[in-house]
Amino acid sequence: MNKKEKHFDNLVLMAVMLIGLLFIGVSLKAVIKEGGEGRMAASGMNTIKLESISMANPVDINGKCGPVDKDMTNGSCELGVMINKKIISNKLTWDCKGSGKGETAHCYAEKE
Repeated sequence: MNKKEKHFDNLVLMAVMLIGLLFIGVSLKAVIKEGGEGRMAASGMNTIKLESISMANPVDINGKCGPVDKDMTNGSCELGVMINKKIISNKLTWDCKGSGKGETAHCYAEKE
């Protein structure tokens, strides 16, 4: 391999790496971007409004606490919902402990 071919190979490799880094940056930006109306946006996921989620606990969803029912029991949410700043990709149930009305809950998500 002569010097020109090696230089060209290095340029191609650098271009591929830059494209990869750009893709990662755009993906991360999409994942961490949150709208102002209680919704989350993530690469490859549908945006879900809080109103479309049924819940029975004061669950911290997208940084907001949901309504509390009289029993303080369990609830469920749909695909792509963010709970306690973690994206949950499955339908799930959660159990909230130690949260009062209107407070932010700390919840532990489990697959159904």
